[in-house]
Amino acid sequence: MKHRVGLIWFDSDLRVGDHPLLHLAQQECQQLICLYCVNPKWFQPNRYGLRSIGEKRWQFLQQTLAARLG
Repeated sequence: MKHRVGLIWFDSDLRVGDHPLLHLAQQECQQLICLYCVNPKWFQPNRYGLRSIGEKRWQFLQQTLAARLG
């Protein structure tokens, strides 16, 4: 019996081609919701004035997420 809805919460690994849990969820769920949360703290400077995520890394992450949605 298939579950009606499944949820995959992505952390730092955004690979989809060889993600065993994603593959299993696709087989066992009629609808699959994939979630990725962006932490607002990444953009706040630390005590040294540095952010946890740089401009190029943020751009790469946005492009990766957009490619996964398309």
